[in-house]
Amino acid sequence: MGFDQLGGVEARVAEFRRTTVPVLEEWKRRPPAFEAWREAERARLRAGPSAWSAYLADPLGFLSPLDLLCALLGVAAAARLANAPAPPRTFRRRGEGTPA
Repeated sequence: MGFDQLGGVEARVAEFRRTTVPVLEEWKRRPPAFEAWREAERARLRAGPSAWSAYLADPLGFLSPLDLLCALLGVAAAARLANAPAPPRTFRRRGEGTPA
């Protein structure tokens, strides 16, 4: 469930208490061995959808307004640099007394 789909703060706190608190209480009562936890976590991650498919399904869910602003500023700066005029060529005459 996406973070923005939960609604207000009360709904988010209720969701945290419903999903996360029981897991934390179980860890507090009986902490698993690291190896068992690692294997369970690997199995959970491999059973779910890949990160790329989750991103491709909802790319705007992974971006914040700050990310979009930074991307826009980067593209604008690159466009400005790409269209910068070449420096002027200067020609100097060799005057009298100037070494050759």
